Amino acid sequence: MTGKHEITRIPVEVQKAGQYEVVVSAEIVEVGPPPPQVYNIRSTQEFRELQPQLLPGDTVVFFEGTYERLSVQGLRGTDEQPICLYAAVDVNGVFENVIFDAQGKDWNSGGGPALYFENCEYLEVQGLCAANSGNEGLVLDNSPHVRLYKCHAFNNKISGIQFINYSSNCKAILCTARNNDEEGLDIEDGCEDMLIKDCVCNDNGKAGFDIACELTGSPVRNVVYTNCIATGNGTVDPTAGNGFTIYQGAENITYLSCVANNNLGYGIEIQSGSVLEDGKIYVKGCTLKNNHNRGIQISSGIVSLANNLSIDAGWNQQIDIRNALVSQAVGNMYHRTGGVVRCRLNGVTYTDTDAWMAALQEAYPEAEVANEILETV
Repeated sequence: MTGKHEITRIPVEVQKAGQYEVVVSAEIVEVGPPPPQVYNIRSTQEFRELQPQLLPGDTVVFFEGTYERLSVQGLRGTDEQPICLYAAVDVNGVFENVIFDAQGKDWNSGGGPALYFENCEYLEVQGLCAANSGNEGLVLDNSPHVRLYKCHAFNNKISGIQFINYSSNCKAILCTARNNDEEGLDIEDGCEDMLIKDCVCNDNGKAGFDIACELTGSPVRNVVYTNCIATGNGTVDPTAGNGFTIYQGAENITYLSCVANNNLGYGIEIQSGSVLEDGKIYVKGCTLKNNHNRGIQISSGIVSLANNLSIDAGWNQQIDIRNALVSQAVGNMYHRTGGVVRCRLNGVTYTDTDAWMAALQEAYPEAEVANEILETV
């Protein structure tokens, strides 16, 4: 049986010694769960009091205002009926300003992330903002199957948005992370099957988007970034100010139609040893412009490059491939305004892209290498 149950008392007639007597028998009758409820909330304390009552399918609407930091433990919907946490919308259908403000406090001072979800599952979180934390802004910790939509994180001392500890099968769509002291959007330890779509990370202290396995060492697998923008990152540590980066422990990562512009590090950097053996990296249809270091640097993994544009990298090196295996390099364009294009392969610099491609083909004879733009990537 599923759903809620109640005990119903049913009279049953039985014959005894030629007479009838009534015997009461108990039977469990399934009555099903109550219909989903909508709750309107105007303070963090109201939500804390409400949370034990929430059931799959319920919706919580937060009205405009500044809220205390919120820690949500063990809130679970289902695949068919997620629990929804929404900012209210105005008459034009625009999310109202709902900001969870940690007031600069970190774990050691009685604070923590402005919005912290731990051991949760099947949630829809829309239009909420996480700000001014002494730690991260919005964190999903061991919380799989969560969808973030138009959520924003800003002015936090560590990462803006962070997925950690097996928060797999999550999505971030149309989210932003800005002016955080470290990374904008960070994916760590054991997270798999992730979609990061139409998100923007700008003016963060280190990288815009990054992958790193630092706590448990469990790899991050099967992440797709699509139509994401990283710009102006590296405000605190320019050496780590990449648009997109992988530090360690990744496998099968795709960058599709992404833009990295004006970052103080690389446009895209895949660090040495950061990709697992036989792990694949796909960079397709991306634009890398005016990044202060190289446009693309890939130092590990099996790499597929198609239809990318790298232009005006600060070191005048549009692409650098070292100690990685190339499976495809097709339809890529490299440009330097008023200067010579430089491309590097395994420590050798080429000032002619045809020569560079010929070197690629020689180094990786089984790779697909061509100038033609692919119709699909």
